[in-house]
Amino acid sequence: MKLFVQRNLGILVSAFVFLVTLITVSVAVSIMGFETSTDATSVRSIYLGNVEVSNRSAVLTSEMNAYLRDARLVIVYQGQIVESDLSFLIPDIQATTTNLVQGQNNQAFFLLSEIQRAAFFNRLQRDFNPQIVAALDQDALVNVILASASNMTRLNFIELHDFLMPNAFTRLHQVELESVAPINGLEISTRVSSVIIPASSRFSLLETLSQKALDNTQLSIIASGMQGVLALSSVTNFQQTMYDGNPPAWVQDGMNVRILQLAGQDFSFINVSDTPYEIRIKSRENNTILTFELWGFPPLHTRQAQTEETLVLEPFVNIVNDPSLDENTDQVITTETATETIYEVVVDAGVPGRVVDVTRTITSPGGDTFTTLLVREIYDAQPATIRRHVVAKEVD
Repeated sequence: MKLFVQRNLGILVSAFVFLVTLITVSVAVSIMGFETSTDATSVRSIYLGNVEVSNRSAVLTSEMNAYLRDARLVIVYQGQIVESDLSFLIPDIQATTTNLVQGQNNQAFFLLSEIQRAAFFNRLQRDFNPQIVAALDQDALVNVILASASNMTRLNFIELHDFLMPNAFTRLHQVELESVAPINGLEISTRVSSVIIPASSRFSLLETLSQKALDNTQLSIIASGMQGVLALSSVTNFQQTMYDGNPPAWVQDGMNVRILQLAGQDFSFINVSDTPYEIRIKSRENNTILTFELWGFPPLHTRQAQTEETLVLEPFVNIVNDPSLDENTDQVITTETATETIYEVVVDAGVPGRVVDVTRTITSPGGDTFTTLLVREIYDAQPATIRRHVVAKEVD
């Protein structure tokens, strides 16, 4: 009897647990059914499920305008950063509501009027410059901004060089080196038609041209021409060794670089721009003149380069006593003083030493200017040699 009661009690407990479980599952299913029936309609971050259809246009107008005020548009070109909101766009409420799909997360639609478009690109001209704006695929840029806004993206990042048209890569500057030996000019123009300078990187001539089989003189000519033409670029921190004393005939002030491959004497610099450069090398006059052309995208800043001799160093004079000199000596220079007659013949006039500075003056779109020293070339003085004979005068 006791066993029977225990068994019946167990059955009753099991039945009670099953009933509670069944009720719990039913309630959960009911709740889930209620949740799935909730309207999930939205326009990106704007929830419309609990908004009456008649009020949706007003809610969209308010929220989309708030997004345009709060969103940030960041435009970058060659280190210049310009930031603004998106208030130059207009919410297209009609297109947004017309394309609204019930129960889904929908796109927002915005417009850019012709007046606002003109104002937008006028501002870009002020913040950057007209040459850059003229080189842009303006329709593509506007479409990207509108597409980003349609997703109601809070931070919109634009790099202008992504929207430059193919013909925007143009010649910016050129220099020439003359009196190049024809064999060197031929080897250079045959083996190296152009040199690419990548964006935002350190450049090494020895690394870049390591497979071109050029000798030290030919590499020095290329480096010297590059240094001259790059004065109007964004590259900086030139590292090089120069010819002093008696440089080759093709060396010019501001274009004097000496390469020694085995000694590791390189020509290097840093391109701080986010756009690349190309230097194209051409020859003429039977390969005795080499032209170095700098090609690149429109520069943000206006640049001017100046090469100036800032110091002259007089040569040291070696005096050689020569008693054979007198008034009959060829090319003799006679100087009379109260007590002496001095006879001198200039054997070697020597060469004055010089300091040559290459500077770059940059003018920003806002009109600010600053000047930096790019290169300082120091040419040692070459000593002079003078033969001299001093004859004392008889005093009465």
